[in-house]
Amino acid sequence: GTRGLIASPPKAGKTLLLESIARGILADRPKTRVVVFLIDERPEEVTQFRRAVPAEVIASTNDQSPAEHVDLAEKMLAHLERELEVGNDVVVLLDSLTRMVRAFNHEGSGEGHLIEGVLERDTLEIPKRFFQLARQIEEGGSITLLATALIATGSNLDDLIYEEFRHQATTEIVLDRGLAEKRLFPAINVHLSGSSNEAKLLPSEVFEQNSILRRGLLDLNKGEALEVLLGEISET
Repeated sequence: GTRGLIASPPKAGKTLLLESIARGILADRPKTRVVVFLIDERPEEVTQFRRAVPAEVIASTNDQSPAEHVDLAEKMLAHLERELEVGNDVVVLLDSLTRMVRAFNHEGSGEGHLIEGVLERDTLEIPKRFFQLARQIEEGGSITLLATALIATGSNLDDLIYEEFRHQATTEIVLDRGLAEKRLFPAINVHLSGSSNEAKLLPSEVFEQNSILRRGLLDLNKGEALEVLLGEISET
């Protein structure tokens, strides 16, 4: 039932990270239903996902209209709501919330007269329902959702979208283009990433160990911190 957000600037490796997460889940738990939902994506990226990841890939491409992106998002939301109601467990990897909101914003602007940096009324209703769907029902199913949001694009609208969703996430992973350019993968800014309910999810001893590690990482620059963290992970 985790609701996670991956905040990513351009060319920071978010697609590779999503592919890696999907493969990791399926390698550890082969029976898990993993759905990769790509919206307004480049056709070649969709093809790459389908080749690289043995998961369901549902996608709309950037040669389709905003209305088609909206229609697919609404159908996907309805499908996941039914899955939750009947007690199924689903992991959803969404790329991206930003493009989903942009599609709804375009459709809500009327005749396509979109003003950059302005969110139209009711634009966020369906995207927020989609993001908030991540939860576990007692004696029922669960939706675990990890979605990407675009940052540092130079767009005020993208910044608004990110701020709308970041406070609803229980986990946030912030990617860093500078780390990606140094060929550090995944290019996670350890200082800015974390979980709001880590203490509830982990045994007390593990949580304390993680807290000690995090305090130590804060004394390092972001590149050194990531290298230390990756080293710790490789040893476990």
